[in-house]
Amino acid sequence: MLTRQLTRAMQEIFCQARKLAKVVTKGFITWLLRGLFALGRRTAAAGFVLPTVVMVTLVVVLLTTAVMLRSFDRTRNASNFRVNEVLLNAAAPALDRARLKLSALFADPALPTGTPAEESLYNLLLRDRYRFGDETRLTVASEFNGASGIQADEQITTAWRFAADTDNNGKFDSYTLYGIYLKSPSVSNTGEFNRPRSAIEARTPPMVDQRQLSGACAANTGTAGTSYT
Repeated sequence: MLTRQLTRAMQEIFCQARKLAKVVTKGFITWLLRGLFALGRRTAAAGFVLPTVVMVTLVVVLLTTAVMLRSFDRTRNASNFRVNEVLLNAAAPALDRARLKLSALFADPALPTGTPAEESLYNLLLRDRYRFGDETRLTVASEFNGASGIQADEQITTAWRFAADTDNNGKFDSYTLYGIYLKSPSVSNTGEFNRPRSAIEARTPPMVDQRQLSGACAANTGTAGTSYT
């Protein structure tokens, strides 16, 4: 009887131990699998985060560089604008004087009728009436014919200077120089200039090519209106 009860007790113990082993083994396997999955996710995340961080850093560096370059460009443009504004303000009085002289020149009754020749315009500008009271007439020369010394056709006197106050302190501390350049090289029979333009001559002629003109305009040979490039 005792032996049978002891056998049943041992069987119950073994049964409970086997159930406990199954439960413990299942929980351990479940925990191990969860740990492996979590480790795999962390490993995959680490492989994704590194390229992402590199790309974000690269984008930030590029954006910062672009902003810095843009800022430098704006600073340079602002500086150039201020320089241009200062130069234009400094040149404005000379431009106004030259404009007044040209307006008076083209309205001068001493000019011949029709399109005036360069020499006529130049000779009128040599008169004292085209010099303001505070101006000094200047001679501008440029060597271009290869002869020794400055020749008559290598200089002009249609340039002036006047005192200027550059720092606005009420005292004249500099001079402003300006000139009116209207001469052109002589034209050959082929309709071309005999030589290149010099520094004391007009940069562009006042009218179009004579070969493109007809009638009365083409008849104005020898005047400033027949000069062309």
